[in-house]
Amino acid sequence: MDGYFDFTGQVMKEKIFEFEELKNLSEQELKACLEDSWNIKNGQFEVWGEIKPLKDTAWGYLTNPRTISDNKLLTYPLKGISRICEFFISPNDAKKFGDRDSSRFIRCKLELSPRSEREKHNIPFEMNVFSGTCSLLEELPEEVPHEILSHNEKTFFISKSIYEFYHYQADEKINKEFEELKMKQFQELSEARDIAEKQLDVIQNEHSSYENKRDAAIKVYQTLVSNEQKLNETIKSLESQEQRKQERIAQLTAQFFQLETEMNHKITRLKNYVSDKASFLKTFEFLDEEDLECELRAK
Repeated sequence: MDGYFDFTGQVMKEKIFEFEELKNLSEQELKACLEDSWNIKNGQFEVWGEIKPLKDTAWGYLTNPRTISDNKLLTYPLKGISRICEFFISPNDAKKFGDRDSSRFIRCKLELSPRSEREKHNIPFEMNVFSGTCSLLEELPEEVPHEILSHNEKTFFISKSIYEFYHYQADEKINKEFEELKMKQFQELSEARDIAEKQLDVIQNEHSSYENKRDAAIKVYQTLVSNEQKLNETIKSLESQEQRKQERIAQLTAQFFQLETEMNHKITRLKNYVSDKASFLKTFEFLDEEDLECELRAK
């Protein structure tokens, strides 16, 4: 095939090289041939493509490669080779950007394979992924006219890596909004906390005043209780003293009554004695009747 379709559907002429034409060309000249064929204008072989699931392999291949500049699907411009290019990816890059179970889309630069590999595969143009130039594909090239893509080609562009990129962008936006909301809520919370702390200070001051009043009341109550205890003890002591006094009075009263009884008994005996003596004296006419009555009244 001596041409390829551009995005308008027109056939663009493409030179297809014979093996003999390339036999004595230098690496620089070989790269220049590819630049013309692939429409590389900046001298940089910048492409993007898919890394198939690596499974158990330590390396990978960039499949379905397309140029960054115009999204051209790449084939080697060599007679007898019409298959789409696949570019070898070193183990380090494969490990970093590939995945064991799913596809990944990356962008990278290309370089000529070592001469031994080119001779081994009989492809003078053979290129590999330039180690260290890989990065995940973040967006589709702007030059791609999506309206002319087939369903399969559109499906081809939808990959987990692209999804993850936009998912990452959405996450960033959500995280940013979340941070803004968090800061707003933090500020509101801080203001609310300041108000709460001021209210708490007021409550604590009131509580402190209440506690002081309570403590003073407790002290007064304790003093009253202590005074009551002392008063009860004093009352008990007075009651005890009163009881002892009453006992003493009762004892003295009993002694007085006993003494009075004894005195009355003695007075009665004395009266009887005097009366007997007076009667005796009257009998013997030592006293007359009048003196006897006076004497007895006096007793």
